[in-house]
Amino acid sequence: MQQNQKKYLLLKLFILFLIICFNSFSADAQLFKDIKDRFKANVEVRATDKINNGVDSLLKHHPKKKNSGKNNPADSTDKSNDNGAGINDNTNKNSAQTDSINTYNTKDDTDPAAANASHPEEGFVSLSTSANNTFTGGSVIISGESVFYGKYNSVGLTIQGPYTEDADPKPTSGFTKLSKQIPLDKDGKFKTIWNGGGADGLFRITVTSSDAKATKTKTVKVNSWPDMGDMADSNIQQTTKVYDKLVKRVEEVKPNVSGKDAAELDKKMADVKDKKDAAIKMFTSINDATKKLGTMVKKGKGLPATLSANLSALNNNLSSQASDMARVDEFTNHEPSDNSICEYLVMVKEACAAFSTLTNVFSKSVGTILENITLDKAVPLGVGAGPEAQADRTGNAVDPDKEGVSKETGKIFATAAVDAKSLTSKIGVAGIAGDLVTMASDYLLRKYCGVYEGTVKHDYTVIFRNDDHQVWWKYGVEMEAAFSLRYPKDKAGRTIKMKGNIEGNATKFTFFADAKEAVKDEMKGRDKFVKVIVLRDFLPPAVPFATSEHDKMGFGAVARGLATPAYFNIPVDADYDLNAEKIKLFINPALVDFSEAVENREIYMAIAVLPLIRWMEYPIFKAQQTIKGSFKEKNEFTMTGGKSPQCIDKASRHINDENAPFEIFLNTTFAIKKQ
Repeated sequence: MQQNQKKYLLLKLFILFLIICFNSFSADAQLFKDIKDRFKANVEVRATDKINNGVDSLLKHHPKKKNSGKNNPADSTDKSNDNGAGINDNTNKNSAQTDSINTYNTKDDTDPAAANASHPEEGFVSLSTSANNTFTGGSVIISGESVFYGKYNSVGLTIQGPYTEDADPKPTSGFTKLSKQIPLDKDGKFKTIWNGGGADGLFRITVTSSDAKATKTKTVKVNSWPDMGDMADSNIQQTTKVYDKLVKRVEEVKPNVSGKDAAELDKKMADVKDKKDAAIKMFTSINDATKKLGTMVKKGKGLPATLSANLSALNNNLSSQASDMARVDEFTNHEPSDNSICEYLVMVKEACAAFSTLTNVFSKSVGTILENITLDKAVPLGVGAGPEAQADRTGNAVDPDKEGVSKETGKIFATAAVDAKSLTSKIGVAGIAGDLVTMASDYLLRKYCGVYEGTVKHDYTVIFRNDDHQVWWKYGVEMEAAFSLRYPKDKAGRTIKMKGNIEGNATKFTFFADAKEAVKDEMKGRDKFVKVIVLRDFLPPAVPFATSEHDKMGFGAVARGLATPAYFNIPVDADYDLNAEKIKLFINPALVDFSEAVENREIYMAIAVLPLIRWMEYPIFKAQQTIKGSFKEKNEFTMTGGKSPQCIDKASRHINDENAPFEIFLNTTFAIKKQ
């Protein structure tokens, strides 16, 4: 009897536990659903529409222009509501050998758009690899971040392979599965080095979040050594591609300048070609050396640890350079805003930007790596696989025949090392295309065009309130930019039509959110089941000054976009009425705008019966959208200064007030002066 009563008591306790769990998790699910609904109501529709409402009228007062098939930002079609408002959304299409942009909690690395939804997601983890290709015995750096909180102090890493390289990959001979925990640092970051070992094929790298709720997967191809003779192929292809684009841009300029200036352009281009050929020669020498090394390895000779580490660092740096050059090429994939000499010269500057990434290769010590290979020295610090990154290795290196390779490696890579030194000498301080940029910017642009230059500072704040007028979400962005306008001198009349750009970056982000406060009214009576603890806020990276103002070489649109995802380049039209001394500004769709990485993210824990980690993406308005919005009510300004015209003014808007569901402040100050 006592035994039956005991069983009955245990059953009642179990049923009670199930009821509590059901109620708790139902409340938890309702919380997430209500937050999502609040986002949809306030962000995706109402706030965005409020900013854009009436902004199109700016363009209605600006005459439409036929562009003979070329892109015309002044066209009546306004793309400011497009997702990304520019080509930054596609920067990863041509990523060469590496993927340098983290995506979060996506199903796989081919679907970054899956991470864009503004709703709670389980877990949080990111994953990046230093290269998408390596060689047998080579290493790849695996890094990312997750939530660091209490017992959540490591991520799970699983590496499986090799798989076949076809549409339906299958395990091949020698298939292995390695799993281990990688510790997180106090900022939630992790890093490890995976050595591909001796098997070639596709390997799948999966990292699981610290709370085991989310995963991210990437694929790395391990090549056998006979196939590694193309280590620098992507670098050769990208260098050739951007050089051909530069040739096209210079040829567009030449018919519009004097014969003497055209001849000087040819001289500058000859210098660029000489440096470009030197870069191709170095890349080709690297390929030749790796082919010869591959022949040795094929005969059964292994790689010494020092050589393997140096070659891995070389592969990682070449992969990064090819990827950056490909992204810059995507950024510059547009036509001039009109057919004037001024816009052709701007396009020359943009085409030169990609060559700055070749200089970056040497700042990452490619020449030093090649020299160390020839001298059989250890990997230098800071080149991607140095001693500071050796502490946590994953996988086992190939057992090397040390005597077989190290004696001959120095001779094999000697030519590549000499070519690297030669290229470094040729590049000098100005870089591959620096002299050409100086001529286009400082001489030709000022000779054939009237130029106005200045600065722009812009900030905005967005505040969301619940039905009790309590703030549940507030964020702000501060930006600084260079402001330029130009026009052909031979076409100047009493009303000067000018083209220009606002080019800059975010300098500061602020953010506050209280997810539970957002749905306070909807959760009444159920909120006692759920407790929400914010674990960490993630704000986008920002540079505390306008990089465009500090670019004395004038590489312009794009190269700086690689340094910060919060970069933007926005075309501007201007009508300057000399008689009235008034200038009107028209903000056009962006060439490049904040990337998808520019968003605020909050990691929080929802506690019902069991703690659940959730993360939320909070979208941020694009730079073009808010800058354009600030000029809605005022876009005409007074020029002063007589023979040295200038304008220092501001444009501001205040949308709604503290009694509305959302309130927006937009502020733009600018200064522009004739040069």
